[in-house]
Amino acid sequence: MSAVVSSVAVIERIEVLVSHLIESIGSDHAVPTMLALSFNEEEGFMSSSSQDSEDEAPPRPQSQSRSYYSGPFRKRMTKDGSKSFSSVLLVLDFVHSLLLAGKTTTVREVYYRYVTHFRNQPECDTAIFEAARLLNVERGSLGIFASPKGWICGKLSMTVGSLKSRYDSLPSIQGNPITSEWLTSSAPTLKRGDGQMLEEGRAYFESDARFIIVVEKEGVYMRLSEDRFFDKLDCIVITGKGIPDLATRACVKILSSELNIPVLGLCDCNPYGLQVLLTYRKGGTERSTRDASLMASNIQWLGLRPSQAVRLADDGKLPTSVFQQLTARDISKLSSLMKVPYVQGSEAYCDELETMLENGWKMELEALSWVGVDYLSEEWLLETILNGDYI
Repeated sequence: MSAVVSSVAVIERIEVLVSHLIESIGSDHAVPTMLALSFNEEEGFMSSSSQDSEDEAPPRPQSQSRSYYSGPFRKRMTKDGSKSFSSVLLVLDFVHSLLLAGKTTTVREVYYRYVTHFRNQPECDTAIFEAARLLNVERGSLGIFASPKGWICGKLSMTVGSLKSRYDSLPSIQGNPITSEWLTSSAPTLKRGDGQMLEEGRAYFESDARFIIVVEKEGVYMRLSEDRFFDKLDCIVITGKGIPDLATRACVKILSSELNIPVLGLCDCNPYGLQVLLTYRKGGTERSTRDASLMASNIQWLGLRPSQAVRLADDGKLPTSVFQQLTARDISKLSSLMKVPYVQGSEAYCDELETMLENGWKMELEALSWVGVDYLSEEWLLETILNGDYI
C-alpha cells in the first residue's frame, strides 16, 4: 500500500496550486480547468492533455522556494466543467481548513457542509476523488474517510500497548466496525503469540482461527454473529454489506496474508452475489492506486452456489417456490462475469455459472431459512465447510 502523505505536505500542495490558479485567472481572465492536471514529486503539477499545449504557462513565482506547478492547464470551460471546477475548489478549501485544525471527517459530512452546492452524495464523492487525484494522494491523506461500513467478529484479538481487545467479545450484535485504520501505514502487524517484544504504539493480533468467512449480506452476517458461529468453528467472520469498501477489503487482505488460512466467500446464488465475491479477489471499479494491493487472491467460493442449490432441491429440502427467475439484467450480468479472466480460467466457476444460466433461476441465502431458522448456521454452513465444499 502507498504511504500516507503528511498533512503539512498536502496543505503546501493546496496552497501552491491555488496561488497559481488565482494568478492564471488574473493574468488573462481565463477560467482554468483542473481536468488535465496531475502531480508528481519530481515535476510538480503538470498538464497531461495535449489539447492545452496551445496555452502559455503562467510564470513560476520567484517568491516560492518550491513550486509544484509546471506547464499549461487551461482550456475552454463548459457549464458542467465550471460546476466541477468549483466543486473541487470547495473540497480543497474544506480540506485545507480541516488539516490546519488537525481534524478528520467523513465523506458524508463534506456533503452536508455543502449540501446547497452538491446535488447528491455521488457528486460530492467525485469532487473528493478529483481533489485527491489532483494532489496525487489517497483520500485518507485529505483527512476524509468513509463511515465504517464493514463489520468483523470472531477468533481474533488485538493488543496495542497495554490495551487488549477481543473480537469474540461482541460490543453489539454486529461485532466491531472495520475502520479506515486498516488503510493507513499504521495498519496492524499480525502476530500469533510468538512471544517477541511488542513495539510501542504498534497494533498486534493473535488468532487461532481456521478460516475467514466473508459474507455478502449484513443480515446473514448478523445471524452468524448472534449465533456465535465462530465458537462452533474457529473462524473470523467479516461483511462489507454488499460491494465492500476499501477498508473492508484491506482488512480481508491483511488477515488472509498474515494468518495464511482459507478465505471463504458466502454470497447469494445470483450474478450480483458472485460479483461481490470477485471484488475481494480481483478488485473493483474504485479508482485508487491501492486497488491492486487489496486483492485477496486466495478467496474461495463457499456458496451459495448453483450446484448446491440444485442438491438441496433434489433432496427435497427446498421447494421450487424459493427459486426466482433470472431477469434480463441478471442474464446480462452473468454474461459479463463469464468474460472475467479468472472465471474463464476456472472450470469449476464456469460450470457453476452455466448451471445457473441453463436452469434460469437464482436464490438468496435467506431462502435456507425455509428449512429452519437456524439451518444456515447450525447445519448447512458447518457441514459445507467441514466437507471442504468450496471452489
